[in-house]
Amino acid sequence: MSENEPTPVDEPAERPSRRSSRSRRRSTPGLTQLVAYIFVNILVSAATMLAVLLFWEQRIQQNQTPCVMPTLAPSDEAASEGTVEPFVAAIPPLEEEVLRIDNIFGAGYYQEEQVVLERVGSGDLSLHGWWLEDDQGNRFDFPANLTLKPDATLYLNSRVGESGALSLFWGAEGAVWQIGETARVYDPLGNLRAEYTIP
Repeated sequence: MSENEPTPVDEPAERPSRRSSRSRRRSTPGLTQLVAYIFVNILVSAATMLAVLLFWEQRIQQNQTPCVMPTLAPSDEAASEGTVEPFVAAIPPLEEEVLRIDNIFGAGYYQEEQVVLERVGSGDLSLHGWWLEDDQGNRFDFPANLTLKPDATLYLNSRVGESGALSLFWGAEGAVWQIGETARVYDPLGNLRAEYTIP
């Protein structure tokens, strides 16, 4: 071997450097694909979440229709005389189940207490003059302009809050309910129409 000829040791020394440059070139497209994959994943997740929220909002709006709070206007004659006639709603027969207390959640915990009432039967039910009472005589009078549609669910919270169509707030000073206590709903004539004992 002459001095000008490359030694076999030099040749393998150049090959690893070529391989490392090739592997660097190959890793760059892989990184780009990974970033693109993550970006597409984020877009798909955001679109799915938006679709779920829109669907949920439509369902909430549909569920708010069973309960309405109409405004009662005085008759023209009463308005001209300056007097307003009292509103008297028809009271369903006693044998007809019209309202059910489904549950009382969070008994003894002021912020959590909630009575769940459900309208059963057909037709609208005006709760003008109706009230809910516990064993100690604590009484909640339902709003005079509250009318429940069939299958409507009404939530009565013990705490202070702003009442809406489906959620009422008692504004009690403390917890109203306790385990073993019975909640009762009475119509304007004082007839017991629903009761529920907290287990």
